[in-house]
Amino acid sequence: MLTFLSWIAVALSIGGTFLNARRRVSGFYLWAAANVIWIAVFIEARLWASAFLFAVFLALAVYGAWEWGRGRRGERFGHLGL
Repeated sequence: MLTFLSWIAVALSIGGTFLNARRRVSGFYLWAAANVIWIAVFIEARLWASAFLFAVFLALAVYGAWEWGRGRRGERFGHLGL
């Protein structure tokens, strides 16, 4: 059963996905907030692999917001920037 905190994380995750679909950088910030909550939930439940996975997701959300701020927002999906 999901706790109240888990439902907040679910709402933030859905909101982040919606905002990214609308090409808004704020989606990354919502994802980062949701990932912090998920990490706490998984650590409390002693689900270490899931906590690690969401830590990776957190790093990707921070990286996405950082890249967006560097002016990558106008590029299309085909450019990987490697």
